[in-house]
Amino acid sequence: MTPLSRQVLNWISVYALAALVFTFSVTHIAYAQSTGQELDLSTQSGDVTISAGGAWTLSGTLDGGVVVDVGTEDVTLILDGVDITNSDGPAIAFVSAGEITITTTADSTNTLADRDGTEMDAAIWAQSSITLEGEGTLDVTAWNEGIETEGDITINGGTLLVHAGDDGLNANTDGTSQITINDGTVFVETTAGDGIDSNGGIEINGGTVVSYGAMVDGNSGLDADGSVVINGGTVVASGGMMMQIDASSTQQIAWITGDGNIAAGTGVVVQNGDGVVIALTPITEVQSLMISTPALDLAATNDVYLGGTFEVDQTTLASGEITDMGSISGTISAENPGGSFRP
Repeated sequence: MTPLSRQVLNWISVYALAALVFTFSVTHIAYAQSTGQELDLSTQSGDVTISAGGAWTLSGTLDGGVVVDVGTEDVTLILDGVDITNSDGPAIAFVSAGEITITTTADSTNTLADRDGTEMDAAIWAQSSITLEGEGTLDVTAWNEGIETEGDITINGGTLLVHAGDDGLNANTDGTSQITINDGTVFVETTAGDGIDSNGGIEINGGTVVSYGAMVDGNSGLDADGSVVINGGTVVASGGMMMQIDASSTQQIAWITGDGNIAAGTGVVVQNGDGVVIALTPITEVQSLMISTPALDLAATNDVYLGGTFEVDQTTLASGEITDMGSISGTISAENPGGSFRP
């Protein structure tokens, strides 16, 4: 190698190190790039740590977790078709950050999954407030909590699907944490917890929200230590406990019951003189269903049909033509059906 060639290689090495600072171990790669970077997770192995704030576009498949450790800097993760599975911790852990934003790109599908084995017991875990938005889909499968933070959770758009062992969404600082849904589609199902759980309050202003809490141990589709307020959107919630909805809500709320529990897959249609108010088929057996939609008018005569057969999208509640509505055998009421429910 000539002296000139050796000098050129030295220059290349210096500039490469200036542009990308990284450290390696067998299972860990840490990035401290300038902001506005793209990161293809398929080229990585093990856990990946982001240590600079700003906007990061993530794509690809990772067998490991993404750790965000940026101090007090704000950070935005733009998910553009990721598939992240971590066998020993969160799929995404925000160890330190200022304001957190998670955005899904248009038409993208992003899947996150975690496993048992860490004190950070959620597929997405954070200490700061999280805002979810975008035009794609985020599909979260969690052995325990789906999304957990000590701050607030705000949802402004996109499609969020959460399948959790315990709480689906959990904002867990007593008295202060708030969950606010302004738009988007949110579908939550749990096997042993609350669907949407806030140690402060819950406010739903728009979008479509379907939340199935577990039918055991006093769990609920909507559970708050403070108030639950519904001002807009289409909302369906169920669980072993029925949360009382605050009287300050500006949209009408009703509870649907049958003669005993309503079996999973049973067609449920509410219809009034203006047409179908809502149609759904519960994914699990339910004691009752809480519904709220702009089409609900409790001053009108509302018939509840049970046992019909029709196709319905469980997340958006969009149904095809309803040719078999079943029989008028359900009851709709503005009063919580009582039993095990929070005041």
